[in-house]
Amino acid sequence: MHDSSPTGAPGSPDPTTASLGLPGAAGDPPPQEEAARLREEVAQLREEVAQLRAALSRRPVIDLAKGVVMALTGCDETQAFRELSQISQTHNVKLHDLATGLLADLPAVRDGGGVLRRRDWGQTS
Repeated sequence: MHDSSPTGAPGSPDPTTASLGLPGAAGDPPPQEEAARLREEVAQLREEVAQLRAALSRRPVIDLAKGVVMALTGCDETQAFRELSQISQTHNVKLHDLATGLLADLPAVRDGGGVLRRRDWGQTS
């Protein structure tokens, strides 16, 4: 008789599957509970993927804005990001929205407007 258990004892749980939480381990939850847990985990992973995709889609705009700050001020990439982040936090505006506004103002600079337009980021004071 061949026993698939690493311990060699018939009917004993496989310690490798028990430590991994795989089916067949001793103390497994009932199938309905396991299915519900897996559905919840899949839903959480889908949400995380959606958030990561959204962040990746905003990244190029932020990177372009960092480049603009670097070109205008002569600072390095780290300092440009710090500057953008500080303005974002000070004015309570999302970094992506700040970057989008900065890029939107660039044509005025190019066409002789001279400086970037100062924006009111929703401040009422």
